Amino acid sequence: MNNQQVSNITIIRIFMFLAACILCADLKAQPMATCDVNDGVFRDQIYLYNNFQYNSALNRAPSLSRRDPSGKAYIQLPSINPQRMYFIGWDASFIEVAPFGWRVIGRCNFFNGMPVQNHYGANYRQLHMGSGHVRGLRNQYIPKEYTNESQRYSAPLYASEQEAKNCANTSYLNNGKIDEERFYDCMLNEMLGKKEAEVYNCTKKSQGDETKLALCSLAALGGQNEKAAVSQISSCYSRHQDDYKQYPLCMAQQNMSHDAANLLACIEKQSQQGDVTFYGTAACYGGGALDLTPEQQIALECAVGTGGEPYSFASCAGGRLTARELSKCLTNGIGGRGCFGTNNDIVKALSALGVDMSAHYGPNNTIVKTWNNAINDLRNGPGNNNEVTKAFRNAANDITNGPGKNNDIVKAAETIIPGFKW
Repeated sequence: MNNQQVSNITIIRIFMFLAACILCADLKAQPMATCDVNDGVFRDQIYLYNNFQYNSALNRAPSLSRRDPSGKAYIQLPSINPQRMYFIGWDASFIEVAPFGWRVIGRCNFFNGMPVQNHYGANYRQLHMGSGHVRGLRNQYIPKEYTNESQRYSAPLYASEQEAKNCANTSYLNNGKIDEERFYDCMLNEMLGKKEAEVYNCTKKSQGDETKLALCSLAALGGQNEKAAVSQISSCYSRHQDDYKQYPLCMAQQNMSHDAANLLACIEKQSQQGDVTFYGTAACYGGGALDLTPEQQIALECAVGTGGEPYSFASCAGGRLTARELSKCLTNGIGGRGCFGTNNDIVKALSALGVDMSAHYGPNNTIVKTWNNAINDLRNGPGNNNEVTKAFRNAANDITNGPGKNNDIVKAAETIIPGFKW
């Protein structure tokens, strides 16, 4: 061992000694609480100090506790047995959590009153429609705080002829026929935007479990904080579902995340009231600033209504023209007179509406030009599908915001492209 290594080891030992001295010095102060513990086998007294330091009557060596990562309890104490953890609750109870359950084995006396208030879920706000709502495609209520009245419409889901052929090539069975569900699933992932496709895939993963769907959709549509919080909770939910007293043990090895603790409190409170939903979770968690697009709102609605069955989801999110076009792929083939050819049903219907718009507003009207350019992009496929969708959506929104909801052109648009019922 050279001199440099000896020097480094000496420095480390000095730091460890100083840290121990600091702990010892702090523990000479008066404790902020004492806890009498009796699990039926042994008795002990725990002394809590500031900064999550503690020791006990049986073991005077100073130790560090920490915040409970799940937020269900106030403090998590270290344990040599990962299957048996100890916590101090927000009500000053001393708790043992093990696979067989949660039990109180002691009480703590905080000299300045109870522990700090449990703020996880303290701002819980139940979802109410009193502040306004819209009716979605399937007459489901959507709170107005998650809608944008200037963006009412989406556009029919659409794929190119080549994309349809690629999906068919990956969906053939041994008998030479196309597996319908596999084909529709492939087409959905081609036609939907990235986030909408994630919501669709959430419906398949959740298998009818609304809590799983709400968590998965929040991760899909939220930012990095939401993704991380959902990740911390999801594995525990898969194992324990609504047995929330097991979450402190399940999350005990994780780092503390205030977002995850808040989200868990939101899920639990909704579960107690009998219904966990995406919008209820977002309202409680504070996701009112998610700024969802019409496509994402429609994908969420279709996720709940279809259970992830791909043809039903496509029919819901893309409208009857998309559903008809997908069916033609299996009956009439792809391209030409089959599905997604240059003069397919979607293009024909949108073109006919464009002619009506031209007669109503004039061919040089900006809305009409935007509409017809989008149709040309659909037919010839030079543009980005997201841009085409945006063009249809914006043009349709402009029509509604101009002549009004009861205009004949608006009524015609509503039969072709998906949107909300205000």
